[in-house]
This record gives sequence, C-alpha cells and structure tokens, in this order.
Amino acid sequence: MLDVGNLIMVGLEGLSLLHEEERFLATARPGGVIFFSRNMENRRQIQKLIRSLKRVTGRKDLWVAIDQEGGRVNRWRTGFGNLLSAEELGQELKRTKKGEVILNHAKKIGRDLSALGFNLNFAPVLDVLTTSVNTVIGDRSFGKDPEIVSKAAILFIKGLESQGVMACGKHFPGHGGTVAGPQGDSHKELPTLSHDLKRLKKVEFVPFARAIRAGIHGLMTAHLLLPKIDPQLPASLSLPFVTKILREQMKFKGIIFSDDLLMKGITNHYSLGQAALLALQAGTDHLL
Repeated sequence: MLDVGNLIMVGLEGLSLLHEEERFLATARPGGVIFFSRNMENRRQIQKLIRSLKRVTGRKDLWVAIDQEGGRVNRWRTGFGNLLSAEELGQELKRTKKGEVILNHAKKIGRDLSALGFNLNFAPVLDVLTTSVNTVIGDRSFGKDPEIVSKAAILFIKGLESQGVMACGKHFPGHGGTVAGPQGDSHKELPTLSHDLKRLKKVEFVPFARAIRAGIHGLMTAHLLLPKIDPQLPASLSLPFVTKILREQMKFKGIIFSDDLLMKGITNHYSLGQAALLALQAGTDHLL
C-alpha cells in the first residue's frame, strides 16, 4: 500500500506542537517537517520539538529540514550567529581561487544543524544571478558566472554533507533571471522566463549539472513558467522539466522536492490538491 504521508513535508505554527497538529501528524505521518524562525527559540526547545515530531509521526527516519543558507536566509540568528551570504562567498572564491572559506562555512552550518537534530538543508542556491535587479535571489546566489556558482556550490555541498546533513540544491531550472518586484518573486506571483533550452543549457543548467555529477542527493524545483519549453505548467509541475529534462536528460537519480506549494506563484493559479497531483505526475518525489 502506498504510504501517501511519506510524500509530503509540512510546516508548524510555533515553538511546540498544537493539539490539532499532533492529531494531523499522527494520522498523516508526513515524511518530513520544515522549520522556520517561528519554530526556533533555543537549543533545548528545538531538540525537544524534534523528538516530539519523531514520536508523534512514528518516523525515526523523519526528514527534519530547514532553509539555512547563510546571509539573510538564517533561521535562528541568536543561535547560528552571523553567517556570510552566498554572494560574499562567491566573491571570496573569485578573488582568492581558494575554497576553504566556503568549505568551512558549510561545515559550520552542517555541524550546528546536526547537533540540533536536522538532517536536511534546502541549500545551496544553484541559481546564476543573470539579472542584477532580481531581489528574490540577489545575494543568495554565488554570482553571475556559472563556473563560480558551480565551484562554490560543490564546496558547500561537500562541507554540509561531511557533517551528516543532506544538501538540497535549488531552484531548478534556475531562478536567477527573474525581474524585480512581485512579478519576479514566486512567493507572490508566477514569474515567466523567455529562455529556450539552448540558453538554459549554456547558463542556468550548468551548476545543476555539475552538482549532479558531484553526487548531490536532493534538488528542489522552482515555480517558474518557461513557455518555450512548457507553455502551460510551471517547471515545478511540468513533466518536461521534472522527468524529461532533470531525470532523463540530466541523469539526476536523487530526490526531487517541490518548492513550497503554498507560495502564491502556485496558489494564485491552482488549488493545493491540483498542484500536488500535477507535481507528482510530473515526477516529483516529495511535496513541500
């Protein structure tokens, strides 16, 4: 029998489980839970909440995930401290041609996350920043050069996974070329990109392809519409992108996660049920 709960990853309201959340988690038994700043107060509270989640779901192998990139995406600043942004790390790599800073940065993140009980980090960002006005990605990208982004990302992945935390690169097929403002931010609307496959292979796909060859275990898809490849569905819900390109052409054998299906880039156009079904039909393994 298909374990449907294992296909989903959910978020929580606060620092401890609500009664309604306990009932849902015990019934649905989701495969993963993602933490945000609202779920993190201090070390003891975080560890206690993670223990509760494993007990209630009955899943010892529960994905306990977080977006911990560094820079402005730092979910628990009082505990993790100030961490360099991807942009700063990319600039350091470009200047020195040495990867120790990135490797050590990722090792620190991995060490801190592992000590708390996390086993999955939705990082690094593999997007090439091809539009300087792109605010949703901005300094979350290692830079505008696909080679620098690729080298920095692989160092980040190695550092993170050396501490027992799985890396998940994002946002396939590449969110670095969207415009400024809400129309370029998939949290608020569904961005459209005019890139064709030739352009994507030359620029946006490069870090993803390199990360796949380096053995990355997880990739996250993006809520982006690219009409020259799929005129109907965003990449995150698209069979051509998820299965035909990522699985078959790029030979990715790891886990494919959707980006958050409650982002307005999706909910403005689809019900949650529609989006979930389309994502699964496209070939997605795990629904966020």
